[in-house]
Amino acid sequence: MKAIKKIILIILSVTFVLSLAGILIVTLFEEEIKNYAVKEISKQLKTDIKVKEVSLTLWGQFPSASLQFTDVMIQETFEKKDTLIYAENVYLNFSVSDFISGRYEVKEVTIENSAIHLKKKASGEDNYHFWKESEGDAEEFSINLSAANLKNTFITLDDKHSKVELEVLAKNSQINGDVGSQFVLLSGDLISDVRHLKVDGKSYLNKKLVSGTVNIEIDLKDDLYTFKECDLSINELPLNINGTIDINEYESKLDLIAKSKKADLSAVIKNLPSFIQQQLSSFQSRGEFQSVIAITGGVSSKKSPAVNASFKLSNGNITNSSSGIELKNISTSGTYKVAEGREDLLLFDNLSCTLGSGDFNASGKISRLSNPFINGSIDGKIQLDAFSAFFNLTEIESMSGLAEVSLNYKGNFGESWKPSAASINKANVSGTCQISQASIKLHRNPHIITEINGSLNLKEGNAYVPNLTAKVDQSDFKFTGEFNDLVSYMLVKEQKLAVNANLTCAFLDLNSLLSSDPESEGTYNFSLPSDVELSLNTNIDQLVFRAFLASAINTKVYLNNKKLKISPLEMKTSEGSFNTSLTFTQKKNGGFLVESMGTLKDINITQLFASFENFGQGFITDKHLKGNTACDFSFSASMSEDMKIDQKSILVEAELALKNGELIGQSSLIEMGDFLVEKKLVSAITNVNSLSKKLNHVRFSELSNTIIIKNETVHIPKMTIYSDVLNIKAEGSHKFNNQIAYSIGFDLADLSKREGLAEDEKGLSKYIFISMDGTTTNPEFGYDKLAIKEQRQESRQEEKVKIKSLIKDEFSKNTVSATNDSISPQQEQKSSVTIEWNDTPEEKQDAPPEKDKTPQEIINNTPSEDEDDDDF
Repeated sequence: MKAIKKIILIILSVTFVLSLAGILIVTLFEEEIKNYAVKEISKQLKTDIKVKEVSLTLWGQFPSASLQFTDVMIQETFEKKDTLIYAENVYLNFSVSDFISGRYEVKEVTIENSAIHLKKKASGEDNYHFWKESEGDAEEFSINLSAANLKNTFITLDDKHSKVELEVLAKNSQINGDVGSQFVLLSGDLISDVRHLKVDGKSYLNKKLVSGTVNIEIDLKDDLYTFKECDLSINELPLNINGTIDINEYESKLDLIAKSKKADLSAVIKNLPSFIQQQLSSFQSRGEFQSVIAITGGVSSKKSPAVNASFKLSNGNITNSSSGIELKNISTSGTYKVAEGREDLLLFDNLSCTLGSGDFNASGKISRLSNPFINGSIDGKIQLDAFSAFFNLTEIESMSGLAEVSLNYKGNFGESWKPSAASINKANVSGTCQISQASIKLHRNPHIITEINGSLNLKEGNAYVPNLTAKVDQSDFKFTGEFNDLVSYMLVKEQKLAVNANLTCAFLDLNSLLSSDPESEGTYNFSLPSDVELSLNTNIDQLVFRAFLASAINTKVYLNNKKLKISPLEMKTSEGSFNTSLTFTQKKNGGFLVESMGTLKDINITQLFASFENFGQGFITDKHLKGNTACDFSFSASMSEDMKIDQKSILVEAELALKNGELIGQSSLIEMGDFLVEKKLVSAITNVNSLSKKLNHVRFSELSNTIIIKNETVHIPKMTIYSDVLNIKAEGSHKFNNQIAYSIGFDLADLSKREGLAEDEKGLSKYIFISMDGTTTNPEFGYDKLAIKEQRQESRQEEKVKIKSLIKDEFSKNTVSATNDSISPQQEQKSSVTIEWNDTPEEKQDAPPEKDKTPQEIINNTPSEDEDDDDF
């Protein structure tokens, strides 16, 4: 314990003595040394210098004593002056023993936090020879530098004479050598950040961290740099450099050998061109890399040196930083050559690696790395999920399965390794690909394509598919055909794919295919790709979409410029046939214009209404209708991406024919019958039970009409429904909001209480018209007086024509008979027949009391259009 106390006491005493000595030395010698230094420096400087403060310190550069210059600025030697050196601190170091001798010799300088701007004009004049040769050794103070320490010093060199540009940050560098003579030896430690090095406009080092030990002999007169066993690390890539650099005005010459032993692959990647580093920025790498690089030849505006490098990589691993997938066991060897004045060439042999459970081999050569021309081949098995995760295929969300490939590529690829469609399409791409139990999901499609099996044959970038099968949910597909520009489509965004193929489906479920969420059918997202051109012959055994079912579907599908055309489309549905053409044209806002023309034949109308979910209305449904229908139609409408029709845009014209039809239990028609029963006039001639029964189930042999849909309204022109028990005339309109305006006419003869009519009563039927307005859920009934008037006028015209025809026929018969018989004198007298038609009702006369009338008499005496009866 006493020994420790003694040691501490000695240390404190020595420290005190040294501090006291230092204070005394600074006090006694500071002004003397400052004066000597300023005087000597002023004599040897060729330019101006500014210093904020000069002080003597024994501790700043211990164990050397030093003069500390603060905020130093030295101007360059050009006539038009700029700053050559700015330094926060400059230390001129000398030995403490110089205090005893009285002669101070500075052999080392330390510069901190500084900027040095070195320039040389094309004429060879420089701005940095600011130090005069000494006119003789000064007795009191001299500067003979043999070492320089640079700490956080930014150095720029702009040598227009030798066409060299350099920017370097010397973080902590020590340079030893003789300064001031023709030959300088630079040796020592170096830690520098080289921002860029250009020779004759060509970049050789960019943003490189250089560290290590240097041993460079410099011939300042001839600008010759000789490297001897320089062990440097450039961005962590260790290199042993030997050789010379001879810099001159017209052409510099290089003769360098750089060897790297057991370097890590990651360090090699850090020294590759920036565009390659950018492509590999999301990967981490390791492995053992060895190389020998020889750089020889001239450097000028027209020449580049030759580079010949051999390399070998073993035990390499590259890992995707985001997915963690590794490309393992990479091994290869090869050479990299740049002949003087020619393109660079990379040759690699037997490149092998493992990815997931697959492995593959590659070999070939790549010329002109900045705009590569590739001539190579790949063979092996690829695990697709690992392949997708490793290469960050942005268009693919997930992928699985196995692919056996044998591919050859010969041609350009793209500037700076960015895939170019023009280059890839011109390249000779060939080979085969056998896919087994694969699946794929694209980001832009909500569905997973599964059970992909088949083969592809590649030729000139196109894929020929002899047989490829796949499934999407419950739908199955079988492809044969050609995919043009498939390779460029997979590698380049916005590149178009042209497909000319045949598609066969046993079952196609459009519910899931068009759904935006495969697990929740009913939400659709329909969109047409702009980068696909399609010509597809399609055969589908069975198709389902919501309640719609179809079979034996044959069609041709065309897709181009976001326009989908399906024509001709033939199918069996609802016990009949459906032939049509269908076009979807995508608008700029994302919606669609839908257009169709077609024919339906022998369609079961009950099934048709059920298949189309009663067309979104409940007024007349599949429960109310029976019969077979035929129709020629045209249709157009606007549709959104979620497959909702804009009702305002619907335009339809349909020539409809319905045979052996039945209208069953239609509530509004039954309510209309109830309305008629309540009226006293109709009640007097109508069998109530019979009327209700007839209206509850109306049968007719044929109905035909032309239906128009426009402005959200279904327009039904006047038509007559001929039934074996009840004839009905009908016309009207039905809006999409279920507002209705119908006029229904019933033949009063069909409503008679009598079971039948006499022969002379047939053909003299009169109609009573009922209006049905309001809504389908709350219809309002009344007599349609306008329709009654119009019908009466039509009936009178028909009766006129009929009576005229009868009289004409009878008159002709009488004339013939009179010509053939003998004529008596009385008969020779001329006779004339005058028929007078009066459409205006006669004035009412006092009528005798009414007797019981027959039904025909009641019918014939229904109120005229001029009578104001509450019932009509």
